[in-house]
Amino acid sequence: MKLPLLDAIRSVEDLDKNMHLIARHLNQEDKPLLNSIRREIKNELERELMEYYTTGSSHDFAGISADGVEKIIENVRTMAIENRRTVARRKKEKNIENAYNRRGEASLQLGEYTAALSDFSEVDVDVLTVNGEYRKNMGIAKYHLQQYEEAIAYFDEALTTFMVVNNTEATVETYYYSGLSKYKLDPHSDAISDFDAALNAADTPLEPSVDKKFLDYLIDKIKEIKKFAVERLSEEKRIELWHKEAILELHGHLCVCGDRAEKVRHKGSNSDLSKTDLSLYCALCRTCYEGMPNDFNTFTNIASTPDSEGEAYNQYLNSDSWKIKKQIVFKRDNKLCICGEPAKAVHHKTYERLRLTLSSAEQPSFIGNERLSDLVAVCESCHNKVHGRGTLVRFGY
Repeated sequence: MKLPLLDAIRSVEDLDKNMHLIARHLNQEDKPLLNSIRREIKNELERELMEYYTTGSSHDFAGISADGVEKIIENVRTMAIENRRTVARRKKEKNIENAYNRRGEASLQLGEYTAALSDFSEVDVDVLTVNGEYRKNMGIAKYHLQQYEEAIAYFDEALTTFMVVNNTEATVETYYYSGLSKYKLDPHSDAISDFDAALNAADTPLEPSVDKKFLDYLIDKIKEIKKFAVERLSEEKRIELWHKEAILELHGHLCVCGDRAEKVRHKGSNSDLSKTDLSLYCALCRTCYEGMPNDFNTFTNIASTPDSEGEAYNQYLNSDSWKIKKQIVFKRDNKLCICGEPAKAVHHKTYERLRLTLSSAEQPSFIGNERLSDLVAVCESCHNKVHGRGTLVRFGY
């Protein structure tokens, strides 16, 4: 049956006038394709118009004939059928991948690690929707089969995913098994770092879906195995570990960017924690530690900066109280920035405790309640970087 167009379609106006004829021509199952058909006819019309004006033809523009419209309708219909087949195929593939993954998880819970690994190996991770969990489970199966190096690689990939989706329970469990794998390979200081990272992750605000009992069980296991790992360290390594924990404590476990600090970096060239003055070290989160000295993590507490405090905050920066705090921080940090350059400013890593709101409504709130561990000595360049600005607006905050 030919499309009963009154005339060829030469413009968008012609197209809109004839859409009711095109709709009447379609089968019932093709009705949802009407908008796609209009779009394809419009695109073809624009292409032919462009060619017509480019060639500079002296003839009138012929437009799209009834046969041309028929051809476009058939193409759209073919594409729609292919799309439906693709969606169905992908859905089937995803169902198969999820089935293998679920069967692998069941084998893992039963302690059948070879069977679990076999099922997980059948999974196409690009099709699977829970990539982080899959990689964590692969790592656990590899760990129990004593394939520790491969397990660590899977755990590292899983942790990258969990950092994006913010899954505390899975993050703690992954760090735990990653630490166990490293413990088996004998680099106990590396294992302890993972155990510490697991405990730090467990100390963050928990999502409602977290299984608190399971998390408490994991924390107890981590503390127990960490104790054994520390005992097996050499005396020198134990001193280094204690010094690292002392540095983190000194800085309130806060990185210069405001995130939780897990790493320790020397400000100069000497990195021997067992012999060096602890004031020559700074505490950093993983992102800043890896990005130093060229990049910093986004300033976490930027939303709570004290610009809204106005004159009261400016007065505080010029007060004797602030000047004394600055001198204490300069002395504590050996007047060295985290990058090793001479420090010229004191930076608030967090403004969370800056203002003390008194219980009595008649008494004004007090600015200047921050802890010394909330502050860090920085040079001008690093101060600008951590605040994400080109030039320093104001020293000392």
